[in-house]
Amino acid sequence: MISILAISCGKKENSDQSTTDTSVSVQKVTFSEAETFMQERCNTINQTLMKKKTVTFNGTKLYMFMSVAEDGQACISSISENKLEVLAADCGEVYMKIEQWNNVN
Repeated sequence: MISILAISCGKKENSDQSTTDTSVSVQKVTFSEAETFMQERCNTINQTLMKKKTVTFNGTKLYMFMSVAEDGQACISSISENKLEVLAADCGEVYMKIEQWNNVN
């Protein structure tokens, strides 16, 4: 019976510790920071940033950007408010990307 109490106490300590660990606040990425990041990225890959907007997906803000390359291709890229990096990028014909862009809410 003593062994069971020791194991039980150990589990309680671990759960208290994990509660403390999850209370750390995370600083969110702002739209301005995401825009600056994308502008620098576009300059590096020879694209022009054309459009930008914010959408919410499952409670998370996504910053959306449409850029156009010199060869006429367009890309829609997204950055999450949780991390300053390109979450996804989808490139293709301009007319198709404009239509997709207009359908993003």
